[in-house]
Parts: sequence; C-alpha cells; structure tokens
Amino acid sequence: MTPEQKLENWFIKPIDQLKSSRTSDSDGAFLALCGAVALYERYIVASLKSADTKASPDAMQTFGANDLGITKDLFNIFWGMYRHGANHAFQPKQFTSNETRYGWEISGDFTSIPEFEQRESDLVIVKLNPWAFAELVAQRFRDNPSLFDVSNTNKLAEVSYIPTTSDFPVIKEDSTILDGPGPTGIFPASSGNQPEA
Repeated sequence: MTPEQKLENWFIKPIDQLKSSRTSDSDGAFLALCGAVALYERYIVASLKSADTKASPDAMQTFGANDLGITKDLFNIFWGMYRHGANHAFQPKQFTSNETRYGWEISGDFTSIPEFEQRESDLVIVKLNPWAFAELVAQRFRDNPSLFDVSNTNKLAEVSYIPTTSDFPVIKEDSTILDGPGPTGIFPASSGNQPEA
C-alpha cells in the first residue's frame, strides 16, 4: 500500500465518513480532532527528519508555529491544550498559566488555524474547527505524501487481509459443511483432523 493509499484509507475516508454522518445527537468532531492532532505530530516529526533535523520539542514547536503562522508561545498553548488534551483525555484541556485561564471551543464556524480570543482580562479561549484542521493536516500530506511514511522508529504498518477463523465454514467430521462460522476454522477441534505437515 502506498503512502497515498494509507493516508486516504486510514485518515481521509474515515474522517469524511464521520463528518457526513453527523446528526444533532452525534458528532465525530472529537474523533476527528484526536486523529488530526496525532497525524499533525507525525507530519511535524517527518518534516523535521526529512530535513535532517532532530525532532526535539523545541524544533517541533518552532516548526508547528511557523507552519500554522502563529507565534511559538501561542503554538505551545494550542499544542498543550489540543494535542495533549485530545491524546490523554479525549478532549482539549483547560489550564491556568501565569494567572491566565485558558479554555477551548470547537465549532464548524471556526477556522483550521487556532484562534485566540481574550474573553476576560484573565481568560483566553482557543477556538478551532476540528473538521477544517483535519483537512489542513490531510492537505499537508497530500502536498508531500512521502512524509506519511517517514519515521525511524514508527514506520506505518503494511496492512493486508488475513483470514480469521470466523471467515471459514464449520465442517463436521463427516465433511458436511454447516451454516455459520466456527471457532476452530475448517478443522473441528474434536475431530483430530489436521492438515498434513
């Protein structure tokens, strides 16, 4: 499977399916957000590695800030809130730093780039459209698909179909095929029938 196929099948199609199946009772925005921040981190690390730059926290913060067109300080707030929150608590996190409270809002009305709104003298809301952010991340890889598979330690898997026992019919000892799958595949455990070695 090519990097383009992995991106399409593992990220773009599932996100599109989540987005198209939204209802007033169900919204996959948190799933889209979790996938997007994880994939964005992969993009940052792959971009740095392809430039022969160590993916240190400082290099990652600098790259992310430049890529999103925000300051490094704002990127660190965004990344701590959205990436760490989504990956560790399944939602962005709220926190206080230097007597300023930071909260979050997600909406389809916001943009793909984090926006920072001063709501009160000591309160900043970091707004993001998770669907647009997911599309921004996907576009980064579409523009350079080879980055999707760049990693020294976390190469993406090669995925192929491997039949499981539930894919085979149950066969009785007299070779009669029964309806439905069996837990032992095509050779019933009680029969002693085994393929020749």
